[in-house]
Amino acid sequence: MKAVAIVVIAACAALVSCSAQQDTQLAERGVMRFHEQFNTGQYAEVFAEGDALFQEGGEGAFVVVMQKLKEQFGDVRQSELMNSKWQTGNILIEERMVSGTIVVMAYRTEFARASATETFTWRIAQGRATLMGYVNDAD
Repeated sequence: MKAVAIVVIAACAALVSCSAQQDTQLAERGVMRFHEQFNTGQYAEVFAEGDALFQEGGEGAFVVVMQKLKEQFGDVRQSELMNSKWQTGNILIEERMVSGTIVVMAYRTEFARASATETFTWRIAQGRATLMGYVNDAD
């Protein structure tokens, strides 16, 4: 009986590990897509693809902020993942309880005219990453 319990625990740990890796890969692809859309000025599309929580700020305000970032920084040249956090369950985000899988990723990003730390918050559901938050901390 003890051996069966160990096998079950090991199998569960392997599933969680695989899920975390897959979720992180989805989020990394989301960052690449975000940067492509940023470089081509597709800010409304970024907004439309975002999570409902993300969209609460309004499309117009988001587009204006993205346009100003683009004017100030220029295109994304390269980006390197500095760290990521993965969490599942009930998570408190901006004073709201959110259920699901959340991946937060911090990138060191070089733009044409500046560099910044970008932080992306993604909700992972149904095989896709949906943007919940974006922060750009310029140097």
